[in-house]
Amino acid sequence: MHFAHLANKLRKVEETNTVCRSTGVFAAITLAVHVKYTRDQWTTWSNHLRALMLLGCLGQLAAVCAFAVYLTLAISQHQGSSPDSSVL
Repeated sequence: MHFAHLANKLRKVEETNTVCRSTGVFAAITLAVHVKYTRDQWTTWSNHLRALMLLGCLGQLAAVCAFAVYLTLAISQHQGSSPDSSVL
């Protein structure tokens, strides 16, 4: 019983790490674009703008899809919005 509880917590930590890494990648790309723009080095990077915009749109689309799946699973499994006392 205790091992299953520990494995469940570890799975949640791995899911959180994956989300944090993908968010960090998008933040790093945004920072690089802003730095290039403020240093007026954007003219050499202008050919990459379409690819970066497409990557950003795909990232947003993936986030919306993941949120919809998260809500669908929570509703279908009748989960509440407050944490269970056994999880804490």
